[in-house]
Amino acid sequence: MCISEYSLARFYDLIDVLKRHPGMGDEYTDAQMRNTWAARNRFRGALRVDLGLLFEEERGSKSKDE
Repeated sequence: MCISEYSLARFYDLIDVLKRHPGMGDEYTDAQMRNTWAARNRFRGALRVDLGLLFEEERGSKSKDE
């Protein structure tokens, strides 16, 4: 699967957030959980854009074939 450079950067952002150690012993703080959730949503949004572009390309190639 190919992803855009933007999606790849958002993936690495998410990985960086997930690598951080919990702030309260074995549990993450509320701020850490919010940051993780936000990074996850940014990554998912970037993938959604990539998929949209992929579908647009697919539609374009089908109309040229017809």
